[in-house]
Amino acid sequence: MSQRLDSPDELPVYIYWLDHSNRFLGCNRQFAEIVGIKLPHEIAGKQYNQLPYYTYNPQLLDTWQKNNQLALSNKEAALFEEHYPLLNKQVIPHYVYKIPLFDPQRHLTALVNIAFNTNRLKEPDKEDLQNTLTRIIDLIPANIYWQDKQGLILGCNQSQAQSLGYRNTEEVVGKHLNELVPAAEAKSLLGILHDVVNNERALKIEEQLTFNEKAVTLISEKVPFRNQEGNVIGLLGVSIDVSEQKLVESELLETRHKLAGMTLVAASIAHELRTPLTSLDLGVGSLRDFIPILLEGYEVAVKAKLIEPKLKSSTIAKLKGILDSMGREIALSALAINLLLENLKPEANTTLTERFSMVHCVNDALSRYPFKHGQRELIEWQPTSDFKVLGAETLVTHILFNFLKNSLHYIAEARKGQISIWLEVGNAYNTLYFKDTSKGIPDDILSNLFTPFFSKTHHGTGIGLSYCKAAMEKLGGQVTCHSVYGDYTLFKLVFPDCRE
Repeated sequence: MSQRLDSPDELPVYIYWLDHSNRFLGCNRQFAEIVGIKLPHEIAGKQYNQLPYYTYNPQLLDTWQKNNQLALSNKEAALFEEHYPLLNKQVIPHYVYKIPLFDPQRHLTALVNIAFNTNRLKEPDKEDLQNTLTRIIDLIPANIYWQDKQGLILGCNQSQAQSLGYRNTEEVVGKHLNELVPAAEAKSLLGILHDVVNNERALKIEEQLTFNEKAVTLISEKVPFRNQEGNVIGLLGVSIDVSEQKLVESELLETRHKLAGMTLVAASIAHELRTPLTSLDLGVGSLRDFIPILLEGYEVAVKAKLIEPKLKSSTIAKLKGILDSMGREIALSALAINLLLENLKPEANTTLTERFSMVHCVNDALSRYPFKHGQRELIEWQPTSDFKVLGAETLVTHILFNFLKNSLHYIAEARKGQISIWLEVGNAYNTLYFKDTSKGIPDDILSNLFTPFFSKTHHGTGIGLSYCKAAMEKLGGQVTCHSVYGDYTLFKLVFPDCRE
C-alpha cells in the first residue's frame, strides 16, 4: 500500500531556485522549514549566509554553493549528492538535480534545485513514486505542459492550469489551444508546435500571451514529445513567467535614463553655480577683512564730528554678523550641490579598504555641516561607545549629511523637535541610530522612502535616501526607517562587525 506524502519530513523533495549570484528567488515549504524560514516567500532576496540554519551548519551550505557554481559553469543540468537536514535536524543524503534555466539569448534566469531523499528512493513503492513525481511537477516553479500534434492538451502541471484560470489540471486536459488563448495567439502557438514537431527540433523563445485575460511574458523551452518507441507525438513545453522581471527591467532602464539625464543637468547646474559661489565666497572673505576697518573708521569719524551719525548701534552689530550668515549660506549651497552630485552616483568606484571609527565619522560630519544659527544646539550626540567600519568614510558622511539636511528642514517646518544620534555595539552587527522628533512620515510615503525619484515634497528630488540605501549596501550593511506620523522618525544604519 502506498504511503501518503503530506508531511514535510516524509515528502523527500526540497525545491528552491536562485539567481546567478546564489541569491534566493523562491523555494517550496519543505525547504523553507529545514533552513529556518517561516514562509517560503520570505527567502526571496536572501543569500546563503543570511539563512538561520547557516549559523550552526555552514559546511552544508558551502557545499551547496560550490555545486551550484559547477552547474552554472557547465551550463547544463547535473546530478549531485548533498546532505540536507530533516525537521528533527538529522542530516541525511539527498540526490540533487540542478537545472540552469536560460532565456533565448542564453542569459541565465534561474538555477532550480530539486533534492530527493535517497533513503526513500532506494526501495520506492511504484505508486508512491508516481505520486511523488506528480507532486514534483506541480511544485516546480514553471508552467509545464504537453500536447499532441494538433494542439490538444495531453497534460500539464498545476501551475499551468492555474495560469489559464482553471482550478486543476483535469479541467485543462483535452482542450485545444483555441479554447485557452485568443485566436491570434493560438495561431502563433500552433505554428511553433508544427515547427517543433515537423523539424524535430527544440526552440527557446520569448512569448507574449494572454492568460486568464491577463497579458504575460514567458520564457519558453519547447521540445519534441516522443513515445517509448522514440516517435514524435507532440510537444513538451516549459514556460517561466518573467512578466514582473520585465517590468522591473523596464523600470530600471527608465530609472537609469532619468539618472543619466539628471546627472547631466546637475553637472551643468553645478558648473554654472560653483563659479558665482566661489566669487561670493572670495568677496565675503575680503569683506571680513575690510568691514571691521571701515566700521572703525566710521566710528572715529563720528566721534571727531567729521560726519553725521547715520548708522544705529544695532545696525553696526548686524553688519558685523551678516558676513558670518552669508558665509554659512554659501557653504550650505555648496553642500547642496555636492550632495546632489554625490547622490546621483552611489555606485561610483570608491575604495572600501579603509577601517574608520564611527565616533570620528559622526564628529567630523557635525563639524563640517554648515549649520544655521541655533541648529547645532538641536542635536544630542554624546557617544558612550564606538565601533569600526570597513569601507569608505565619505559614504557614511554623506549619509549623515542627507539625514541632517532633511531633519533640520522638517524641524523648521514643524517648529518643534530635536535630533538624537547614538551608537550600539553588537556581536555580529553594529548600529548607528539617527532620530528626529519633528513631523514623522506618513505610511504611504514610508513604504516608498528609499525608492529612486520618489518625492512628495517641494524641496526634494527623491534621490537622497535612495543614495543612502545604495551606499549602505555597498558597505555590506543596510538602512531601515521606522516612523510614527506626527511624532518621530528613526533611521537605523546596521554595519557588519569588522573587529580585528
